[in-house]
Amino acid sequence: MSKLTLNPDVLFLKDTWMTSSQLEELSKSYYYSWQMQAYTNFIAIIEKVNFPCLFAKSSLKNNRQHFIFLNNLEEKELARLNRIIPLYVKKIRMSRLQKEFIQPLLVIVKPTYNGTLEEHRSQGWEILQYLHEHDSEAWPEDIPKDPTNKYWSFCHSGEQLFVNISSPYHQECHSRNLGQSLILAINPRKNFDKVAPKNTVGFRVRKRIQERSRVYDGRDEATPVAFYGDDNHLEWSMYALPEKKAPLTKTCPFKHKNT
Repeated sequence: MSKLTLNPDVLFLKDTWMTSSQLEELSKSYYYSWQMQAYTNFIAIIEKVNFPCLFAKSSLKNNRQHFIFLNNLEEKELARLNRIIPLYVKKIRMSRLQKEFIQPLLVIVKPTYNGTLEEHRSQGWEILQYLHEHDSEAWPEDIPKDPTNKYWSFCHSGEQLFVNISSPYHQECHSRNLGQSLILAINPRKNFDKVAPKNTVGFRVRKRIQERSRVYDGRDEATPVAFYGDDNHLEWSMYALPEKKAPLTKTCPFKHKNT
């Protein structure tokens, strides 16, 4: 069977990820598949000169982004993602020795072309809830289980993870609109402490990104610079950003399975 006649959905149903280099090669044969369209849309946005996240731009430039495509949010696809996360965490832990800190895992869901920002945010949290409830490793003892604690963060495979939930229905937070798909960008949270630590240098890095985000999103003021563990800063609220017509709920949707 030639590559051109192979159903692209079968090609992407693997318990692994693909790098941008691998996807560029596949695009020569599968350009019109939904996966390639989602990928090329994502790349076009990140490559914009004024796209605010310097970490995303750097990881793309250095081919350190990992992509997994979900055809839907049914049990079979979520279970596949749950098998991939431990492999991703293992790779990241090995990469730290090489000082390759920012290597996001981009979880891209097949577009449905209808819905709302609230629905996409809810689906993002449902994915995280599923991953948590099917995590084979124990929750780290030093990380609170309660999202209202300033030291809480989502964990899987024994690792703290920061999750960016992006949706095409973002109309104000343009930097959280990465194409036509619901996209979860997953990074080990501690890696941000390495590239933008809680000191003068880290403050300048975060301040620059916040200012770029203000301009990109068309806001009058930049959001305050915050670090993990700051008073009056809850990590979960950064996973899905609010908009005027779609404010965040007052409580985090995540529920620890042992509480």
